[in-house]
Amino acid sequence: MSETMMHSGRVQGVRLVILLAAAGGGISAQQEKPAVPAVPPVTIVLPQGMGSGDVRYSIFRTGSFGTSGASGNLDRNSKGIKRTGPDQFAIDATTADGSAASMQAILYSPAYGFALVDVPSLTNETVINVPLKPPVPIVQLIGRVTWPADHPVSTGVTIHVSYVPTFECKFFSLPDCMLTSMRMASTTLGPDNQFVLDVPDFAADPALQRFSSKGMLVFEAATRSTSYRLRVSGEKALDLPVERARDLVTLTVNGAEQPAPVPVPRVVVQFPPGLLSPQSEAHFFMRGSPSWGYGTGWSAEQDPRMAPEVRRTGPDELTLDASRGGKPASAVKAWFYMPAYGFALIDVDQLIPGATRVVGVPERAPSNRITLAGRVVPPAGVSASGMTIDLWYLADWTCEFFVLMDCGVGGVHMGSLKLAPDGAFSFDVPDFSLDPSLQTYRNKGSFHFSAHTRTTDYDFKEVSILQGLPLAPSQTSLFLTAVKRQFP
Repeated sequence: MSETMMHSGRVQGVRLVILLAAAGGGISAQQEKPAVPAVPPVTIVLPQGMGSGDVRYSIFRTGSFGTSGASGNLDRNSKGIKRTGPDQFAIDATTADGSAASMQAILYSPAYGFALVDVPSLTNETVINVPLKPPVPIVQLIGRVTWPADHPVSTGVTIHVSYVPTFECKFFSLPDCMLTSMRMASTTLGPDNQFVLDVPDFAADPALQRFSSKGMLVFEAATRSTSYRLRVSGEKALDLPVERARDLVTLTVNGAEQPAPVPVPRVVVQFPPGLLSPQSEAHFFMRGSPSWGYGTGWSAEQDPRMAPEVRRTGPDELTLDASRGGKPASAVKAWFYMPAYGFALIDVDQLIPGATRVVGVPERAPSNRITLAGRVVPPAGVSASGMTIDLWYLADWTCEFFVLMDCGVGGVHMGSLKLAPDGAFSFDVPDFSLDPSLQTYRNKGSFHFSAHTRTTDYDFKEVSILQGLPLAPSQTSLFLTAVKRQFP
């Protein structure tokens, strides 16, 4: 398709014809996306027997595309990393955006502790053999929960202890990053309010000795209906530095040691009249001192209890209580999606506890529209009239906007349609490629399709949740393959 035709495909009313073919049709797209030059994956080999158990990972890649990060549990939600042997892992050096020039990775194995990998130059195949080290010793935490005088002693309480790797930002040379806690142990609170928990002595892990902060332990008490953050007796902060984990632990729950309530900064967002509709959505990310961050989502139709810090305080107004766990936020970023308007972005800093900041979303013309139309040819034996097709927009610029190494990319459900008897469908959607709020981002998002019957889910091989359709497709006719969704 010529460049002129690509631009003409963005004006109002232009139809982008998408032909979705059945599995087994084997018809390729008329134009292929240029292949990204591949760099071989980085292979990490742990000492024998050290790669078992609940392995966690964090990866940070740098290349001409900028930066890319991922984190998770290896055997449940891995992204960009896979197990290639009992003690061996392969990390992708090539992403959808390009090839990485350097890479850093953190692996945690319960049997080994932490392994830190730094590959400053990625050109040829790289194999990292992690050296053998002594097992990380175990610390037994023995303590008692002291309940406030005005709070009845609860029964059926579970005590959890989690570990927060505060050294990650330092290792990845990031001024700020999203830290994810790792659940280490849980136990039922005894009738005498005592507990015993075994946790690794992270302060003794050789891999962490270069960091001044080697991590924090977070204690929680949970019943069926309520959870409590626990404070170690005598400590100023809620979280316990791992260097103090050898001490006898005595915890209080919402007792006299809890700090006095801190005034909450508020951010009031005011919209042009009529833009907040039942389909409107928002994603917020708050930051505070010393280095915490918290994100939350909101939609006009969701249960208010899902995001209690966000309230609709008027027909055209949202209010955010900018705090988390009693800690006031110092800055807030948010994006808002309104079907008739498109996206609005706000960036508010220097928040003051107890003060209210009012931010106005500017008026502008309604967003340009495009039509995504096509036809689904269902697999043999499946009636098109019994299928529903869904269209999603994924805001692939979310991590860049929130300045996060890794984040859950926010998605907006654009709509669902029952297929016509001949499999035809048509979606009228905003032209996000022209959205004024997104012009500073190289990747302005992508469209994703899925389909389902009452019993079966289907993806489209070329336009799946992993690949997506560019906002301004480089061809007018896409021949795509429908496949039954496979679950791991």
